[in-house]
Amino acid sequence: MEYSTQTGLCPSPALSEAAEDLLALAADMTEAETLFVAKRTDAGMRTLIVWGRKQDGIRAGEPLRIPEGNRGPIGLTVPLPFSVQGEQGLVGALREGEAFGSREETALKRTASVIARLAESEQKSGALKRENQLRRGRENAEQVARQTGELLAIMGHEIRTPMNGIVAMSQLLKETGLTEEQRQYLQIIEDSQQSLLELVGSILDYGKLEARQMKLELAPMDLIEALEETAYQFAAKAAQRSELELTLDLDLDPSQVLIGDVRKIRQVVSNLVSNAVKFTPAGEVRITARRLEGEGPERAWIEFCVCDTGIGISEAGIERLFHDYAQVHRPEEGDYGGTGLGLSISKRLVDLMGGKIWAEGSKGQGTRMTFVLPIEVGDGHGAPVPDTDALKGRRVLVAAGGSGTRDTLTRLVGRLGMEVRQAAGAEEAALMLTREGPFDLLLSDWDVVGEAEARMSASPASPPLVLLLPLAHGAAAESGGRPPVASLTKPVRRARLFAALNLACGER
Repeated sequence: MEYSTQTGLCPSPALSEAAEDLLALAADMTEAETLFVAKRTDAGMRTLIVWGRKQDGIRAGEPLRIPEGNRGPIGLTVPLPFSVQGEQGLVGALREGEAFGSREETALKRTASVIARLAESEQKSGALKRENQLRRGRENAEQVARQTGELLAIMGHEIRTPMNGIVAMSQLLKETGLTEEQRQYLQIIEDSQQSLLELVGSILDYGKLEARQMKLELAPMDLIEALEETAYQFAAKAAQRSELELTLDLDLDPSQVLIGDVRKIRQVVSNLVSNAVKFTPAGEVRITARRLEGEGPERAWIEFCVCDTGIGISEAGIERLFHDYAQVHRPEEGDYGGTGLGLSISKRLVDLMGGKIWAEGSKGQGTRMTFVLPIEVGDGHGAPVPDTDALKGRRVLVAAGGSGTRDTLTRLVGRLGMEVRQAAGAEEAALMLTREGPFDLLLSDWDVVGEAEARMSASPASPPLVLLLPLAHGAAAESGGRPPVASLTKPVRRARLFAALNLACGER
């Protein structure tokens, strides 16, 4: 009689050899002609190892089918005592002639116990080996990332040095006598400089984040002023689009001392506003910030939002919005430029500061970008709170063509205890001044107030005027009509609004 060993689905050659030796010993103790090891799989019980004489239905790597019937071999099976939950298997023996006794069953159980321990030891060894491989792979990836980050940082610095010289020379050239055509060429150069400087800044920041060299610089900060300055960086660009409003609504307490990394907060907000202005040809880009309820007196959660009415973003685009180099808009939708790093860097900065950032929106319906940060509240007092007692109960008419400007100013003025009415244009403003007056104050766009007062049929006493001007405006905006008590450029800074309101109400 010829004996042989078949193996299939066995995890390693070493385990196969050990199992073969054990089955050979078990055959001596049980006088079995065929022994096999099987394990439960998704497809049912499948044979792993067969030792001894070939038997129908028992082949390594195939489903286990133990012969049945009076004329077939006599079989004995015992379970493999795996300690891992969910693992199931068995060891079996077959022979012709008399049935197996208790002695043979005991010998087969011991064989099964040893095979089970060997299999589990092999499994643990394999898992440890895979874990070590993953650890080494992770360490190698981190090293490559650090080296890449260091290279990007070096390249960024090398590019920025000559760029600073180009910027300085361009500014000096602008002060010389240039023709109109030369000024247009210089403007193109300056726009290209700005784009390149922004790209270099993104490369430097990305390199630092990849190399894990970015550190927080915590210090007391004037968050309101920082956000207002950030908004003003984009005000001129927004003003180039006649149908686009950039508004700022900050519901923060200026008397609180907040401690954080103001530069990184401004960078995140700048990235979000830059995208909003880029993808919003008309409508509104609104920047808001407010303190959320909860937490204790020593820490505040601040929510920052940049909302726009632009082209929006699909659900699939939102899922990959914060990935490196992600460009979520198709080429046929327009060439908007950019590296795809801005939002990726923003997410990493927010994560570094312990916050969370997310996006909401839909195609054609605009986008809302939100991030929240935990910010420490320091001791003492921040900026002095202006005295608003003289403003409470005063009636003010806000006349502006843009709904975003009207709504934002209405909220700001309403928080001071003033009674606010809105007018969307010159005709509506004239009717309200005539029929609902008197007002204590008129807060109006420069192109609304003149026409409104010209339309007034009667001549009620005109309330003090605070003029609203775009950041980029010509002499026509300030000439003609009655002189205002004060002028404010949009987006309106809160401290200047308070000062203008107090000045105007003081004249009543």
